[in-house]
Amino acid sequence: MANNLAALKTTGFERFHEVLAQQTEGSARACRVITTDTKNLDLGMSFGTGLYAAAGTGDLAATDIISDSAVLASLNWEKKERIRWQDQLDNPDLAMQRVALMANRGAASLRNIVSTGITGLFTLAHPLAGGPTGVLAGTKFIDATIEFNAAAGTQSNLLAASALSYATFATARQVLGQYFGQDGVVLGLGENVRLVTGITHQDVGREIVQSSVSSAAMQSNVAGQAIDELIVIPGLTSKWFVIDSTTNPLVLHVRKMPQINISETTDGIFIEMTATMTATFGVMPSEAGIVGSNF
Repeated sequence: MANNLAALKTTGFERFHEVLAQQTEGSARACRVITTDTKNLDLGMSFGTGLYAAAGTGDLAATDIISDSAVLASLNWEKKERIRWQDQLDNPDLAMQRVALMANRGAASLRNIVSTGITGLFTLAHPLAGGPTGVLAGTKFIDATIEFNAAAGTQSNLLAASALSYATFATARQVLGQYFGQDGVVLGLGENVRLVTGITHQDVGREIVQSSVSSAAMQSNVAGQAIDELIVIPGLTSKWFVIDSTTNPLVLHVRKMPQINISETTDGIFIEMTATMTATFGVMPSEAGIVGSNF
């Protein structure tokens, strides 16, 4: 049955990745995807988010630069299926049906990693809390009071209990546009954004993206033109987020890309299919680049 096994491996690989891509594409695009093969991913400040202390007068000195990081520990997912060769010969579609099922389960696991991670941002301890940047202990990643510039000022990236609408979306973009880095300099975010919603606000999200007007007064929908993409993640329910397309602080670390291995047992009676993936959700040290509503 060697020829049959070789054909199953080829077809199964293609089918697995086709289904997986279809089921996970949206969720993955809500994050900055990093595929570095390391168990603990150390995320330092980069991408222009500006983690600096107050330099005072004169040139910026080495002592003025605050070095900080967030560490993500990878998580494993495995799934194994076994079918009889005779059952496969009797039903030639059986193996591909099982492969598709395994891909669906893998996709569901990946979507859950992203959905759970994003939902938890309102209670996630800020990576800089209690450190030298002035972010106070107890501060969350999305919070109404986030200190910056060694606690010389505060700002909020939380739109508490705000349903998604043209007005609240415009407010979220305004917050991004006025957002400070840890050095107290306005970062100028929000020029192009991704709108991420749960299932509750998906229709409103599509209206904001697709409509040419923003009100009954037939005002032009200028704000919607800034949206690069609408991403609907059902698990977010009524929560919604506006994320800067360039300075996205959300990270999906896929240490081991999803793979499937199809083999034959030594007795030649069974076909074994094993799917594996190593991934986890995390955040950059700075919250700059996201505004969220815990509606």
